[in-house]
Amino acid sequence: MKIVQVMPEFGLAGAERMAESLTLQLKKEGYEVEVVSLYDYHSDITENLERNGVKIHYFGKKKGMDLSMFLKLLKLFRQLRPDVVHTHRYVSQYTMPICILTGVPVRVHTVHSLAEKEKIAKKPQKIFYRCFRLQPVSINEAVKESISRQYNIKTDRIPMVYNGVDIKNYIKKDTYTFKRKFRVVHIGRFTLAKNHIEMIHAFKTLHSKHPETELHLYGTGELKENAVAEINKLGLQAFVILHGVVNNINEIMHKYDMFMLPSIYEGMPITIIEAMASGMPILATNVGGIPNIITDEYNGILVNTDSESIACGLERMYYDAQLRESLGRAALKSAVKYSVQNMTKGYIEIYKG
Repeated sequence: MKIVQVMPEFGLAGAERMAESLTLQLKKEGYEVEVVSLYDYHSDITENLERNGVKIHYFGKKKGMDLSMFLKLLKLFRQLRPDVVHTHRYVSQYTMPICILTGVPVRVHTVHSLAEKEKIAKKPQKIFYRCFRLQPVSINEAVKESISRQYNIKTDRIPMVYNGVDIKNYIKKDTYTFKRKFRVVHIGRFTLAKNHIEMIHAFKTLHSKHPETELHLYGTGELKENAVAEINKLGLQAFVILHGVVNNINEIMHKYDMFMLPSIYEGMPITIIEAMASGMPILATNVGGIPNIITDEYNGILVNTDSESIACGLERMYYDAQLRESLGRAALKSAVKYSVQNMTKGYIEIYKG
């Protein structure tokens, strides 16, 4: 079976890391798999894929609608004759006409967020789903329901495959007490969905009572400057540490005392699965697909999206080492469900029909 994964570009975000994990596991299991990146963007993900022998086709896309993508995809699909084209994010507007023209047998699209939040042209996508055998795949129950609502597709026609990570690669947390500083970590792009401003205000509330606290932020994005301005306004420059983008989260997550994801909406965040695989105590908001992963008071704490609710959750975590350990150990047990092997098995079943 010859499989082509298509992504706009491989930044270090959840959808891209999921596609990386799936591609590498497919290759490990003996499938022929190549990757298309519409933009000429290189990252730690592309370096890792190429280091592991995965061929990446960079198409040099320009901003906006780029008609040259159709010709480049046509040439590539005629050359490779793939059995499966698997798309992510907004690329199906380019890939589907070429799949139809070249007769690609299996056409799969993973919906990585709630369908109404997916940055994709909804009317063409609905036509692709209903008339041209594009198979939507949900990553959890909430996303499945959103696909059904958005595109009027029966839920029994929407397969569900949980995102997964290579759990064995994550260093497991071995202590749940903190010594001099209580360090909170968040990983995510600086976008509206990730709710950085409310998170920073919640941390301010905690830090005002407990000065030995730090908030560590990993990621980049279009709203980073807004977050920095808020940090400066609140006088938190020495206590909110910005690390940028790193590629070794599996090696450093366990060093922090808790993980926080106070998003406004989510599909199935890879970062929560990474935190679970590291045995981290998790504080997250009760939105989107998060409650499909986190059971409140068992393997994490769920709160509302406002700073006051987030701050209350932070304070509970700060005071209660026994709670942190209970949540972290339960999260580690839950992580097995979200292994890269289970994810790959689910997609292979879809590819084979």
